[in-house]
Amino acid sequence: MIRCLRPLLVVALLTVLTGCGTNAPAPTPDATAQIKTPAPKPEIAAMKNDWPFEDVPNLAVITLTRITDGSNPILYVVHDEDGDWQFLDGGDVSEEDAEMASLKRVVELDPTIKELADLPSGWCAEREAVGKTWQRFQR
Repeated sequence: MIRCLRPLLVVALLTVLTGCGTNAPAPTPDATAQIKTPAPKPEIAAMKNDWPFEDVPNLAVITLTRITDGSNPILYVVHDEDGDWQFLDGGDVSEEDAEMASLKRVVELDPTIKELADLPSGWCAEREAVGKTWQRFQR
């Protein structure tokens, strides 16, 4: 039984994040110097006040299609040693079941995930059912 998808998805995620496999040239120093950071929108500033995680809301996390489509609840959470998050249902998983989502989307699906915002890297949390208490343990 596989309880953790991270080893299966690391290469795929790194490929997406680094742009491997594309023919796009790397930006030149002059081009990156011209990039200006826009001022934060008011709704983003307000969200930062209510956001309990140290990670940004648009952080890519690993979850399952059966969670994002509402078929199954989140019952098992992994905060990997390197800071990655996985939101799973406690059942068997395969690479085909995996889906990338934002941390914000996961919190929208299940606001009780905010209770795990302080879960240290290298730790997991599990609960028997929605509404039950999260049990934390070190991996």
